[in-house]
Amino acid sequence: MLRMDSVGKAAIAVLPVLFLMGCEAMRGEETAAVTPSTAEQTAQAAQQQAQQNAARIEQLAAQVQQAQDAATAAQRRADQLAEQAARTSVTTDRMMQQELRK
Repeated sequence: MLRMDSVGKAAIAVLPVLFLMGCEAMRGEETAAVTPSTAEQTAQAAQQQAQQNAARIEQLAAQVQQAQDAATAAQRRADQLAEQAARTSVTTDRMMQQELRK
């Protein structure tokens, strides 16, 4: 799925160049301003940018996963502490009842 997004972004980045080429051709001017090598360079730059974007997305996804893992661990610890507090409360109540009986 990331690959399709990258290809789509690369295609969108090249569209302005293609539009300019079409405008020049419609006006009957030479398309020397946008040569095939320039278009190739633009396409390569767009693909490189798309690859960098995909790498950044993967980094962010890894960070999100780490944050989710940390949140899960924190929730487990909170549950453990709540359980421990409940046991301590029950133990304290029993001790107080025993003292009151004496």
